[in-house]
Amino acid sequence: MFSAGAFRRRITCEGIPTRRVELIRDGKLVGLLSNFYDTHRMLTDEHRNEKLGPGAPAKLVFAALSGYRLGEGGGRRFDASPGSAGTNVVMRARGGISDRELIRAVGDGIYVGRIWYTYPIKRSARGRLHLHRHGDSHLIRDGEIAEPLAPNCLRINANIAQVFGASRSRLDSTPRAATVWGSPEAYYVSRDPRADSIALAEVAPT
Repeated sequence: MFSAGAFRRRITCEGIPTRRVELIRDGKLVGLLSNFYDTHRMLTDEHRNEKLGPGAPAKLVFAALSGYRLGEGGGRRFDASPGSAGTNVVMRARGGISDRELIRAVGDGIYVGRIWYTYPIKRSARGRLHLHRHGDSHLIRDGEIAEPLAPNCLRINANIAQVFGASRSRLDSTPRAATVWGSPEAYYVSRDPRADSIALAEVAPT
């Protein structure tokens, strides 16, 4: 549990005491958020080894520590179906660099500021992401911030492996609060990864 986080959920909506769930360690997926139903569905799935990959442990521990009945903005609702959600999601980076060093290392590229409408395509298990680059974004030329880009002119279509696999550095190693519209979790992230070869598509004006 993140002691400085905005949320305090000590008991899940399925009556289970909460505790910290580590999701990624040393660049590898080591944990999952789950509710009681999904945990038992995965444990009884005869194809779970194929789905979880060859690195999955022989004895699977898949605790149902994240089952909540939540409404918009993360508030609990008795009439909602249980789903899996985090509380305070914290991302820490190692070997962070300054904003200036990050931009200089890019050379020529795009500095993406705010992004909107980030959501999974064809359910979150597929790992595919869709998002619009909304505002506060600029071209980078010769390691310097150049002219701004018009809002909503570009779309990023990628999957989780492409995003994390393309990341080369982080701005800093101190988690900072991030606003995620409509999210049931509070996020604290190391800002601004530098990424290579993530495709951007032009959004036709309406």
